[in-house]
Amino acid sequence: LPSPLADSVFEGTPVWIRILRFHIIPGEQGLAIEIENEQSKRTLEGSDILFLRKQGTLFANEAKIIEPDIEALNGIIHVIDTVLVPPLD
Repeated sequence: LPSPLADSVFEGTPVWIRILRFHIIPGEQGLAIEIENEQSKRTLEGSDILFLRKQGTLFANEAKIIEPDIEALNGIIHVIDTVLVPPLD
């Protein structure tokens, strides 16, 4: 996270809840191969994430999906290489 944002998270502000919820797509249990190029999905936080395919690699906004399709008891996890930050306006 950028330093000012990381500082606010560690100070206990509610921003971290929005960041966490921005990483969850409720009701979805799709595999990475099922995600279409330029498909947008609404997060639990309320903002959208745009999925793009570039040279065979799937991205969620600016985050590269580095390990897709990890099955969990409550859904499917797609590991990304960076923290996604929702619009904080």
